[in-house]
Amino acid sequence: MWMLYVVILMANLYHLFVRLPLILITGNTMAYLTCALLKSMDVPVVSNLTKLEGVFLLRILGAFFCLLVSCQEFKKGDSFEDYFSAIKEIQLERIQFEVADGSPFFGNMYILGYIDSVVVVNEYLTNDYTFKLIDLKTGAVKNFGKRGEGPNELVAEGGYFLTDYQNNQLIIGDGLFNYTYSVEDLFKENPQPLNSFTFETNGDRFIGARVFAKGKVIGSTYLHQFASYTLATKQFETHGDYPGGESQSLAHQAYYCAHPTEAKIAYGVRAYPEFGILTEKDDKLQIQKWNWGEDYIQVEELSDGTRSAVGSLDEELNFFSSSGSKSSIFFLFSGKKVRQADGQIRKSGLLPSQVYQLDWEGNPRAILNLGQPVKAIAVDPDGQLLFASSAARDPELLIYKLPSNEN
Repeated sequence: MWMLYVVILMANLYHLFVRLPLILITGNTMAYLTCALLKSMDVPVVSNLTKLEGVFLLRILGAFFCLLVSCQEFKKGDSFEDYFSAIKEIQLERIQFEVADGSPFFGNMYILGYIDSVVVVNEYLTNDYTFKLIDLKTGAVKNFGKRGEGPNELVAEGGYFLTDYQNNQLIIGDGLFNYTYSVEDLFKENPQPLNSFTFETNGDRFIGARVFAKGKVIGSTYLHQFASYTLATKQFETHGDYPGGESQSLAHQAYYCAHPTEAKIAYGVRAYPEFGILTEKDDKLQIQKWNWGEDYIQVEELSDGTRSAVGSLDEELNFFSSSGSKSSIFFLFSGKKVRQADGQIRKSGLLPSQVYQLDWEGNPRAILNLGQPVKAIAVDPDGQLLFASSAARDPELLIYKLPSNEN
C-alpha cells in the first residue's frame, strides 16, 4: 500500500513542480486550479487531470492559491526606499522664477496643482481665501476661492481643487458645493463659474484628497477606501473597505494623482508605507498595491460622535504629496517618525528633498534630488517641469526641469 502512496506522491510532485510552473508561464493558472476544484467536487469537466490529482493539488496548493488571488499586492524589498535601492539619484536643475511685484504672500502652500501654465496653490489656513493662483507666463499671483456664505463662495475651511485637463477647467469645492471655472477666465477681474454642483453620495461623502480623471472624481470616503463619482450621470460607486472598519477612515487617508489623459489613478497612504495604482478595465476597477507595513495611527470615536486620530510614538509620515504626468508617477515620501522619544511632534527633519519617480506600472524610474526639503509637488502633463513648495517659514514656488527619462 505504501508503494501506491509513493507513486501518487511522485506523480503529484511532478504536477506541482513541472506542470504547474509551465501553466504559470502560459497564464492559465486559474483555469487549472478551477478544474481541479470542480473535479474534487465531482463536477464533470473536460480536463486531463484525474480526480485524485485535483484533490491532492487543492490540499497542497491551498496557501499558494491564496497567494494567487491576492497577487495584486506587491512587496519588493524591505521598505519603499529599498524598492529604489538600484535606482540612480538625479540632481535636478532649478529654473529661476519670481512672482510679480505686489503679489500676495504665500502662507503655507500645502497642496500644489498645475493646469495650462497656471499653478494652483491650496493654502488651507489663510483667512479670506482658500487658494492662490500663479500665472507662470506673467508671474502674477491672485487670491482665489473666497470664503463666506455669498454666491460662489466656499463655506468650509478645508477646500480642495480638481484639474480637468480635457476641458481645460478648474473645479474648486469645500465639501458642500463645487464650482467649475474655465482656466482662460481665472485671471479676469471677477471670473464667474461655468456651473456649480454637489455630490450625491447616498449618505456617504468624500474625505480628504481627491482627483479628477475621465469625467470622474476619485478619492476616499468616510465609509469606503476608494470611491468614484461620474459628473455626467451622478453615478456614485464605492470599492473596498477600510482595514479595521469604517471607524478607521481617518487612519487610512491617501494622497491621489491622476493620469492626465487616461483612467489611471495613483495613491500613497500617509500613515503607513503603501502606494497603489487604480485602473479601469471593462468598466471594472482594478487595484494594484505595493505595501511594506501596517498603519500606526489609531482612531477613537468621541462622545459627540466625531472621530479623532490618536497619536503614538510609532506614528509615521509616509506618502504626503503626489502628482502624475502622461508617463510617470511622482511621490513625496518621508518614512520618518512624526514624534520624538518624549512624544513631542518633530519640528524638523520630516520633509524630504527627494522625489520618487515611477512609471504607471509601478516600476521605479528615478530619485530626483531637489536640493532642499519641500512639502508639496506638482508636474505638468508632459513631464517637462516639476513644481514644489519650499519648506521655509515664508514658502516660495520652486520650479525644476525634469530629466529626459520622462519622455
